[in-house]
Amino acid sequence: MLLLFCAAIALAVGLTFVEQDFIDIPWAMYKSDPVEPDPWEDPWEDPWAESGDAKGSEDGKESGGDESWVLIDNGDKITSDPGKPVEEIEITPDWENNPFDIPAEDLERSFEEYEFGADEGIMPGALYINSVGMEFVYIPPGTFTMGSPRYEDERDEDEQPHEVTLTRGFYMLSTEVTQAHWAAVKGWRTNPSAYDGDDMPVDSVTWFDAVSFCEMLSLSEGVRYRLPTEAEWEYACRAGTTTPFSTGYTLSTEQANYDGSYPYGKSEAGPYLENPTPAGIYSPFHRIAFLLEQRAMAEQDLEATREAEKYGKNEYDPAEIEAYIREVDAEIRRMERARPINAWGLADMHGNLMEWCSDWYGEDYYQNSPSEDPTGPRNGRLRVARGGSWNDGAARLRSAERNGFAPGYQVASMGFRVVFVPEE
Repeated sequence: MLLLFCAAIALAVGLTFVEQDFIDIPWAMYKSDPVEPDPWEDPWEDPWAESGDAKGSEDGKESGGDESWVLIDNGDKITSDPGKPVEEIEITPDWENNPFDIPAEDLERSFEEYEFGADEGIMPGALYINSVGMEFVYIPPGTFTMGSPRYEDERDEDEQPHEVTLTRGFYMLSTEVTQAHWAAVKGWRTNPSAYDGDDMPVDSVTWFDAVSFCEMLSLSEGVRYRLPTEAEWEYACRAGTTTPFSTGYTLSTEQANYDGSYPYGKSEAGPYLENPTPAGIYSPFHRIAFLLEQRAMAEQDLEATREAEKYGKNEYDPAEIEAYIREVDAEIRRMERARPINAWGLADMHGNLMEWCSDWYGEDYYQNSPSEDPTGPRNGRLRVARGGSWNDGAARLRSAERNGFAPGYQVASMGFRVVFVPEE
């Protein structure tokens, strides 16, 4: 009897520790894959009916739940209802979003009214965060020249310049879809990536995988997420520029992840990392955060080295560590003055991973595409991918560069980002 009593106590204690271990592990590790509705039910068969009603919405209005709409301009945070005009929004400093003690004047971004999008009352670069933690940047409607001018170096014949108007603004994910995003929507077990990491972009994704992700995210959020059209992608990438890159006529390996052995124009050669990097790391703030971490580690090493000197066991030269810290400080000061590589706050539009678009690829499509809201050819064999990757030379990263791949194509240099239009 006593043995049975002791065994019961041991079992209870063991279950307690098992439960504690489960609690300490991040929730996403245990989040099960979303259960797909019965394919024969009407909402699943046609979730985006012509009425425009989204799943979970009322009277055709967008379902936002308890989510708040936040407009962020670097160090300033603005909270507003989606439809509230820009001029009625009160701006209050929020230095929690500026942990690097950067002077306010260096953080200021122009609030000038863009001639496009002003009628919608939403500032370009406004940020929306969904329940999965995905950050979306608002891209205003407007007109731009799609393609490349005849004199642009290393252009292709399928880049015929033509004027395109996007009649509706849209929200685009500020980075490529990360593996954490993927796990939250589709589960960890389905992650196809060759390079692991929560903050790494999901790679080795087929076009079908990307569309499936959008459909599952749409069902869970009640908003229609999709891949960007080719026109939306280039418009967002350019962010008002007409040069080969959103950075101008050159693109350095400090601004984008690509094979630096093959620079563009007057750009200097740089390193070739041979792998993707965490999403958004080429944004100045992400870079500063990384440098601060490296500085803290160097200071710890310096302190340990000086302590070891007292006992004659010093293996490192403190002067070398101090010189490294000074170099890091200089790089931090330089990055504090750096501008985002995209005026609308989008990271990794050049390089890191190629990104799927929704369009079929047509080599001569630009010759007869509609001037408003083009969506690509009606059919084809290849799907469009844009932006170039860590495995490409700089010319493949140009804003106008076009590529077509079979929708089942799977490679470690391919990823995607998603968009949504509030009224869709």
